[in-house]
Parts: sequence; C-alpha cells; structure tokens
Amino acid sequence: MSLKHHLVPYSQRSASKSLRTLVRGSRLPECNIDLSSVMYDTHWNYMEHISYTNLRSAKYRAVHSGDITAAPRGACEFIDIDIPSVLNYGGRYVVASLNSFTSQPYCDLPECFAGWMMRKNPGSGEIFEPAMVVDKVDLAAETEIAIPVILDLKERMVI
Repeated sequence: MSLKHHLVPYSQRSASKSLRTLVRGSRLPECNIDLSSVMYDTHWNYMEHISYTNLRSAKYRAVHSGDITAAPRGACEFIDIDIPSVLNYGGRYVVASLNSFTSQPYCDLPECFAGWMMRKNPGSGEIFEPAMVVDKVDLAAETEIAIPVILDLKERMVI
C-alpha cells in the first residue's frame, strides 16, 4: 500500500544517480528537512520566505545556513524548518526554489543536487551532515531556476 505514491520511471536513460531514484511527481512521507523555501498557506497565499535575504524567521522556527557565494570545491546551503511551528503559524506548503545566479543552466554544471535531511531528534541541535541526506535529486535541467520539491506539511508529504 505504501508504494502507491511512487511513480515508476519508464526510461532508465533519465534515471538519477541519487541515493534513491525518485521520479518527478513521487510522494513520500516526510519529517524535518533542510531546504531553501517559500511558505504558503492552505490556499497558496504567500506567507514568508527563508533565503539569503531572510536568514531567520521572526514568525516561526526556520533558519538559513548562510549564503555561500564562492565554493570552487562545492558547498551545501540548507534551511532548518520546525514543522509544528509552521503549522501553528498557519503555513501548509513549503516550496524549495533554487536559482542559478551565475545564469548557468543546471545541465551545464558538473554536479548539482537538492535534497532533504531527516533528523533523528528534531530540536536536538544536530549539526548538518551531508551523509545524513536521505533523498536527493540530480539537477540537470536546461533551466536557471528549479523547484525540486514541494512539502505538504499538513499531509506530511514530500512531492
């Protein structure tokens, strides 16, 4: 029964090199995540964003890791979001948005991933550890903007 939300990839040529291959549109149960985000209410009204322009929410518990502008050997940026505080504030959807500020399409980058990390103990102060990322997707689109994941916090689904 839990597999009914997993879509089957029909072309292995486009299969991801990720830890677990996910097809666009798959739905998975979610826990706490670390992503850049825009929050919307149940009716898709904008509520707030967390990014390099707004590193910490004053309304609910969410914190950006900080803006990395130069990383010749690669880097990770993340946002910690406390799901109960978002729901208490009236938020429902969190949309991850990635922008290529150098105007390069993702398909031209040697490696680019988006993902989310499951915390064993939310609120424990665990340090971000890339090895703990449970699911990731390769960004290989011919675009400069990507929305790799949408979270439905009320239904506890990763879309």
